Amino acid sequence: GTAVAVPDEEILAARRLLAAKEGIFAAPEGAATVAALKKLISSGWLSAADRVVLFNTGSGLKYGKL
Repeated sequence: GTAVAVPDEEILAARRLLAAKEGIFAAPEGAATVAALKKLISSGWLSAADRVVLFNTGSGLKYGKL
């Protein structure tokens, strides 16, 4: 296993991406998984062919605007 940290700016960008591409208004912790996935693919830890499940367990509604 591994762990990865993502800055707030990347989390906000991932929230916007999820909203635009999937219609999901994700909570920041859910969007952080998308930002982390992008980092893990770009670093070679994961490949684009790997099967990955990302969980968003909260709603972005309680956090305000995108």
